[in-house]
Amino acid sequence: ILLAHTRGIPCYYKVFSMNQDSLDIRIPKENFPTGIAQLTLFNGRGLPAAERLVFINHHDTLKFGLSRITDSTTVNGHEKLQVIITDSRGNPVKGNFSASAVVVPEAGPLPESNMQNYLWLTSDLRGPVDDPQYYFSSMDASREEALDLLMMTNGWRRFDWNSLMAGKFPKISNPEVKGISIGGKITRNFFQIPVRQARVYLTILNAYNDYYSTRTDENGNFSFNSLDYADTLNVVLEATKPNGKHNVVINIDETATPATQVRNGETFDQLVLSRGEDWKFGKVKRRDFSQRDLERKKKLEKYSAFRLHSESDNVLFMDDIPDGYSDLSQVIQGRVPGVTVTGNSVQIRGVHSMFGSNDPLFLVDGAIADFETFKTINPKDVEFIEFLKGSNTAIYGIRGSNGVIAVYTKRGDFMKRGFFDFQMLAYYTPRKFYSPYITGQADESAQNSGNVTLAWNPRLIPDRSGKTIFSVFNAGGKVYRIVIEGLSDDGKPGTYTEIIHP
Repeated sequence: ILLAHTRGIPCYYKVFSMNQDSLDIRIPKENFPTGIAQLTLFNGRGLPAAERLVFINHHDTLKFGLSRITDSTTVNGHEKLQVIITDSRGNPVKGNFSASAVVVPEAGPLPESNMQNYLWLTSDLRGPVDDPQYYFSSMDASREEALDLLMMTNGWRRFDWNSLMAGKFPKISNPEVKGISIGGKITRNFFQIPVRQARVYLTILNAYNDYYSTRTDENGNFSFNSLDYADTLNVVLEATKPNGKHNVVINIDETATPATQVRNGETFDQLVLSRGEDWKFGKVKRRDFSQRDLERKKKLEKYSAFRLHSESDNVLFMDDIPDGYSDLSQVIQGRVPGVTVTGNSVQIRGVHSMFGSNDPLFLVDGAIADFETFKTINPKDVEFIEFLKGSNTAIYGIRGSNGVIAVYTKRGDFMKRGFFDFQMLAYYTPRKFYSPYITGQADESAQNSGNVTLAWNPRLIPDRSGKTIFSVFNAGGKVYRIVIEGLSDDGKPGTYTEIIHP
């Protein structure tokens, strides 16, 4: 079995019988793109027997032309250069390129590495390659022979065939990114039971209110992929069961969702004890303690829809807590009898589990959460926290056997059923890259020093005829080097270097 591939894409495959000592097989080069091809010979049992790297060159590199539109070499000033980019047949090329102009002493050394020799040569070879551009500067017989020797001396194999035959594939550490992804899981209210075929709606609250929809898989997972947005976005996720009811919980997968901005809720006025006229600060509002019990009773009634239990053992109201805490684990430490916080766990004394874990059941606005979610909630967003143990936890079954800690946010929709809104950091909107604008009298270093950047354009886009303009400060008649690199729309690399003399 003979298999040949370039950069992991199979380009030739043939099964044949070795009935004689030798066999000639001709492989058409047209099957391969320009670059390194790996040929592997397997025996009848699928085990690799021999391997060889060869370089295929169709001489299809991009062509560049450079000409002056304005000539200002006699005095310091800017001149415009017209760049023409075509394919190997002379047809105009569309693509994305960058261009730089740097003052060089005399002719200056040419850069050894560039986009073309990297994509076609050095990226496929693990060993170092001295002066890779040597193999592309011209293609005479001696350079082709040297290139073939390079293929034979770099004894590196892209794949471990024995592992592949055994079904052990290499792990992809950097998967292909095709835009922003938002994903997660839809579950029932309690016990994290996944809801399959749930309808999930995504709304991007921008000028157009873009709207997307999908359904969950057998495990309740959903995802929206290939989203392309910039800056900070207001995002709304809604979900319903197949029957249209909203009594589901949306769990966001942080690995599939870009970082979000935390929204701080309304901050209550600081509670100040009555100590006479000296405590009348301008920004502090006194609170009438005779009304406190009534207010707190109303708060408990307000959140009754978020709980299955009727009574709790302890309630911690956040208006009793001073400012300065960054997470809820710090808030509850030492304030609730029998509740101990150690590292990344919380234990409620007097209850224990027969199943190995002593972690209590965490609820946020009635939905099941974990300790990490509990810690990340901003204390300023919380109204009060309930603590349950003993018989009060019975309604939650085995999950509540270690006690229950129920958090209620001020808005009451931290994990609102069937609805979730948040702010998402999308792609950064790039500012225009700085390109030096030098005047004749402002910067003598441009005239007297080497390796001074005169111009830089990171996005040089040719028009339909393959033409574009690059503006350069001429550095008072100094010699400078133009370097243009980029890719055509069909993925072909191109590199161009020219020394510009006064």
